[in-house]
Amino acid sequence: MPLVAPEEANVAVLTTCKGRLSHLQRALPTWLAQETTIRYSITVLDYACPEGTYAWLVEQADPRITAAKYETDSPYYAHAHARNLVARAANAEILVFLDADNLLRPGWLSSACAQILLGDADYCESLWHPQCRNPGTCAITATHHHRIRGFDESLRNWGASDKDYYLRASVQGRKCQWDVTLLEAIPHDEAARVRHYQVKSTQESNRLNETQIQDWRRRVNPNGYGLGELRLRPGHSG
Repeated sequence: MPLVAPEEANVAVLTTCKGRLSHLQRALPTWLAQETTIRYSITVLDYACPEGTYAWLVEQADPRITAAKYETDSPYYAHAHARNLVARAANAEILVFLDADNLLRPGWLSSACAQILLGDADYCESLWHPQCRNPGTCAITATHHHRIRGFDESLRNWGASDKDYYLRASVQGRKCQWDVTLLEAIPHDEAARVRHYQVKSTQESNRLNETQIQDWRRRVNPNGYGLGELRLRPGHSG
């Protein structure tokens, strides 16, 4: 049974940014250029970004964009918390998580949402596709995101949090895959991946998270998730 009629669906495209403003500036125009009948909005969360992402976003004259900001004294990037925060701010049947360095071709959003809208899938990701290099990119129903209690905020290092999210989503839900030819990532060095994490080795950081997610007895976000105050600035028409 269809989730909702396609013309009535609300899709929230969500991303978070800490130290990736130059990537976002290249990627955002491709998100706005989607050729689709799906009604979608874009919310970008500045997670205490040292580059002033929020200030740049509020200057953009597109009503589909909402700028969000989270203040914290911690110098580190809590990826799972950031994603859960921005998901809490969304009012949509489908949540689409993008990384700031994702360049989309015009048909990507339709590809990611099609089977979900038809009611044939609860989430859409391509992590295990041999040509996929964008594990952080997925679409999921808001209901399913909350059913699995979001991203695990106890994973404080870089890596594996998306894998864990999809594995938990697969236990209670049906998946589909988006077309990997419709998205590419902006190339960057390994140092950029871990710049705002305490562990500065991508291999060691990923290993620590991988070890933790192997414990299937752990409780995910037992004290809540996506908690915190956001400053929101809705888009405008210029």
